[in-house]
Amino acid sequence: MIASGATNTTAGVLVLVVGPSGVGKDTLLRGAQAYFADDDRVSFAVRTITRPYDPNERHRVVTITEFERVRVDGGFALWWQAHGLHYGVPISIDADLAAGRMIVCNASRTIIADVRRRYSATAVIEITAARDERLARLNARAREETSEIERRLDRHVAMSDADGADIVIENSGAPDIGIRALIEALGSHLGPRAHGVQQTPATS
Repeated sequence: MIASGATNTTAGVLVLVVGPSGVGKDTLLRGAQAYFADDDRVSFAVRTITRPYDPNERHRVVTITEFERVRVDGGFALWWQAHGLHYGVPISIDADLAAGRMIVCNASRTIIADVRRRYSATAVIEITAARDERLARLNARAREETSEIERRLDRHVAMSDADGADIVIENSGAPDIGIRALIEALGSHLGPRAHGVQQTPATS
């Protein structure tokens, strides 16, 4: 779901990073965020989630009641539900987009078509990985029971032509390879650098 209203034509671009559980989105996003830390053209959205604190992702923890209050009050630009949890992206991304920034958001594949209708400048980067690799990662993070892991692996999201990714990154290999691929994908959507901003070189 997204906030209601007319198509939002902005100077910036909204980049949705999508992919099923276990493909390594959090790892790739942390690496990319570290790389662009000193680049004021890029902002990584902090999600609100009805899930306890998780060291793998920086997010705002709320109850379902709190989540619904923020949603009803218009505090989210994007929101969705998955795996029994509620996810929200703050409305503040609209101001950043208006200012010409690139907003990078870990998002659900189910909202792609709606987001593209709402935000004229939207790009989608899909992360994929082999099923065995996904299983190993989900087991390693020890967040869910075995039955829940199996449900995540078997979950299928129907993708229409409007949901298609602009860039697909296969992330079954070493994390550094996937991080570099995401950095390059994000870099392809960046505008001119603001005066005086220095970008930290990526590690090999």
